[in-house]
Parts: sequence; C-alpha cells; structure tokens
Amino acid sequence: MLSVVTYTYNDNGFVLSLLRRLERFSSVVGQVVVVDDGSDAPFVAPPGPFADRQLVVRHAANQGPAFAKRSGLARAAGPYILSADSDIAWDALWFYGALELARDPGVGLVGARILEKNHGDSLSAARHFASLAKAGEEERGFARGGLWLMRKDVFDAVGGLGDYDRATHEDWHFCRKVRQRGWRVALPERGTVLQTRRIGRAQCVRRDALYLADAYAALIAQGEPAAILKVMALELNEAKAIAAECGCPLLVYLALAKFAAVFARLEGAFAGSGAGGVAMAAVAAAFAAYPLLVRTVAGDCGLASPAQDIPQGDPGALGAIFAYLAEIVGADVLRDLEETALPRALAEEASLGHDFHFMDGRP
Repeated sequence: MLSVVTYTYNDNGFVLSLLRRLERFSSVVGQVVVVDDGSDAPFVAPPGPFADRQLVVRHAANQGPAFAKRSGLARAAGPYILSADSDIAWDALWFYGALELARDPGVGLVGARILEKNHGDSLSAARHFASLAKAGEEERGFARGGLWLMRKDVFDAVGGLGDYDRATHEDWHFCRKVRQRGWRVALPERGTVLQTRRIGRAQCVRRDALYLADAYAALIAQGEPAAILKVMALELNEAKAIAAECGCPLLVYLALAKFAAVFARLEGAFAGSGAGGVAMAAVAAAFAAYPLLVRTVAGDCGLASPAQDIPQGDPGALGAIFAYLAEIVGADVLRDLEETALPRALAEEASLGHDFHFMDGRP
C-alpha cells in the first residue's frame, strides 16, 4: 500500500483539491499525511474516503518546504511513499508507470517531468512553453522535489532527510544520496504531470533567484566568475529561442529579472546587509532606454516600489555584464517587452492576481 504525503502553508484549498484527485487511486492508498507548515488557519482533515487513514502534522511556525518534507516523510508507514506538493496534478498514465518503476530493485526514486499549467495569461503561458521545451531534457540522476515516488526501504536506507537542515534544495541532496547508494533516479516516459498554481511574476523571479544564488556564489568563491557569464548567456539565448517560437517574450524578461535578483542577493550577502543598489544600477544603466522594464525589474527584485527612485550609482563590473546581456537580447525584443509584452503582463496580473506561494514574504 501507498503512503501519500503532501504539504500546505496558507493554501489549504490545494490540499483539498489533491485529495479529491487522489480518490481515483484510493484502492492503493493506505495512508495520507498532510503537513501544515504553520498556516494561519490550521488545516482540518475533511470527511471522505481517506477519513480513517489521514494524519495531519502541524508545525507551530512556517519552516520551509525542505523541513516540511522531512517532517512528513518520516511519518510515512506504507511500503511505498508518494510525496507530492499540493499544487501538483498527475494522470493515471504517470501514476501506474511510476509504481511499476518503483518496484524495480535498481530504481531508488521515481520523479516526473513537471509542466507548468497554462492558465491563458502571458506569464503562465510563457512558463508553460518553457517547461514544455525542457520536458525532454531529463537531468541525469535528478528528480524535482514536487513529485516523488519511492519504496520506504530506500528512504530508510539513505537516512531520509534527517541530515538536511536547509529550507530549500532538498531534492538535490536527496537524489545525490540515492545515487550514492547505487540506485537509479528514474522519470517515466509517459504520462502528464502539471503544476497547477498560478504564481505571480515577482514570486517567479525571487524564487528562481533564491535557487540560483548559492550556485553562483560557489562559482565566485572558486574563482570562476566567467562560468557564470557563460551560463547566463546560454540561458538567455534559450529563452529567446523559445520566446520567438512560441510568441512569449516575457520569458526573456524573466531571465533578465532573475539575473538581477541573483546579483542583488549576492551583493547583500557579501555586504552583510540587504544591499542590491549596485545590481539595480547596472540594470538601470544597461537598459536606460527602457524605463518600464527597469522599474518592473526593480519591483520584482524587491529593490524599489513604483513610487521610489531606482537605485543609482557606479555599476562597476556588473554594468558590463548587463550591457552584454542587453546585446544578447537585442533592441527588437527589448522594444517588444517595453511597449507590448510588459504592459500586457502588468495589466493581466492586476486583474487576475495569483495563487499564494511559499516564497511570499520570504527574503
């Protein structure tokens, strides 16, 4: 039988939706664990087919997704464990294919190629096309933490997540431990898995920057800043290619804003404060002809509000980096962003709003 573990933080509706979707697989579900990671309104287990097999684990305060996984997975009792973020939806083709893979003694962890759901607005469409373009690029030995299926004996053998005390990146850590014990990390070839949450533009930028900042800091510490420039150029060119093919120039904006947010985070870390003025000055200098783009980047990075002046100053070496990135993007794409894509995206988000995400309110 299967233990299903999911997580909530002020978004209990997503868990209720997941439980409804799970009913079609109820014959193989022996336990449901819901980790309430400090929600303002505590999660209450609903009546239904899982009423007699539900366990709610409540944290007094929010501690982040990695700790929620550590807390919930440790309570899974079944011979198979399914860990699913509450906004992830999968079809039967993925589910039964994943179960078959998990039974293979050479497989330690089964994941999924998770697609972003297209809600019809510019932002979600851009993220959907980006995830679709990358769906076939299986990263060897890695499964994103949004959806995992594994045998409990594997989880116990690697020590679970008991040795991990950071708020994020638990998926890289756990996959590495599985591989080190000689098991494969597998992704089924068939089936569809969607992330259904509508995430706001600023949340996209700040979340992705949080995930990248440590990697960039490590490259800087190793004396390899040129490697960062190479990675940025590659990612920006990929975003341009997908944007041109699918008509979603907002992807290019998201890459630029993420880079600005990463350097703002690094600047604050190295300065011992919440700095970021130099990074924003570099953006302002490189994209001076596109004031809406500059203001939007500043707001999305948390460095300015619409009523504030954009930080100015000497951009230093970052100025040259962002000038180089501006050349890669090109004037045609930048004009499209400034005059069409960003105004449309800003208007859409103002009318549509977005679903809560765990990154809200975090630095």
